Amino acid sequence: MYSHDRDIKSKTMLFTVSVDGSNNSVSKIYPIVREDAEIVQKSINSVAAELIFQEKNNMLASTTIDLHGLHESEAMEILQKLFKSKYNFNYFKIITGKGNHSRNQIPVLRNSVEKYCLEKNYVFKRAKNNEGVVEI
Repeated sequence: MYSHDRDIKSKTMLFTVSVDGSNNSVSKIYPIVREDAEIVQKSINSVAAELIFQEKNNMLASTTIDLHGLHESEAMEILQKLFKSKYNFNYFKIITGKGNHSRNQIPVLRNSVEKYCLEKNYVFKRAKNNEGVVEI
């Protein structure tokens, strides 16, 4: 573990030096370090998405899923896993939000969930009292 930590620190140093351009020879290493950094970043994002999901869904009914706070790809990955694990439920309530905090007020998560449902031939509708909820 210690050598792994040292390795990450050295890569971080190389990454920092290459970004500010203060060492040309190190800048040549940047693409290799960047690939590692992207892998680490994806892993961190995945853990963060899971924590956000757990926090928001901890107290909800087992047939209610809250996807608020997740990026589209993270939300869809979680949704797919949940459908596989809860396939015998006849009803899901998926909280996607109305899109108020999305770019151009477009409900990205709701649209993605509805598209996914269409692709899987799930019958769905928007909740009567809340446009940010999809019922399946």
